Amino acid sequence: MKQQLLRLALAVPLLLLRAWPQANIAQAAIPYAVAAWGNNGYGQTTVPVAAQSGVTAIATGYEYTVALKNDGTVVAWGNNDGGQVTGTPTTTDPDPAIASPVRLEGQVLSEVTAIAAGPSRTVALIGGVPLLPSLKARPNGSELILSWPTNASGFALQSTLDLTPPVTWLDSTSVPAVIGAQFTLTNATAGGARFYRLRKM
Repeated sequence: MKQQLLRLALAVPLLLLRAWPQANIAQAAIPYAVAAWGNNGYGQTTVPVAAQSGVTAIATGYEYTVALKNDGTVVAWGNNDGGQVTGTPTTTDPDPAIASPVRLEGQVLSEVTAIAAGPSRTVALIGGVPLLPSLKARPNGSELILSWPTNASGFALQSTLDLTPPVTWLDSTSVPAVIGAQFTLTNATAGGARFYRLRKM
């Protein structure tokens, strides 16, 4: 049985998408979702809803996990004995907590571009490097609908049929429609596999 499978991968500074055409059944991976397994004594492998999409980076400390969202906010969950999840230590034992999003001194931590975690501490880089736009894809019958934020100025949609070096990327000649705050482009899925990316021009 033929299947359609979408795979998203981050290759800094490019966002890649691969699509196989002509499907009878569509199976799509949720873009940028966190999957976790293993010891769950503090809930560190129970992924919160907010970290099930839109995640661009993850970090783990001792029995806790931190996820950076594509909107610049941070989600954290697991052991909070030192306040590494919520910014305020949990006073009960065990010490599980979820911060979605993380707030420090009552303010949502925002404009974060990088995260790191240690045994009982979490650090975030605020500002500095602009976030990469997220290229999203959704099957619609025999078509593939691509979308990305309209505030992603200076990025061009490109595609190629093969990732074997040297790769030749071609700029899209189609003009995307603007729907809400998204550029949207519909492509037919006939033919072979095709890879897509947004590239900073």
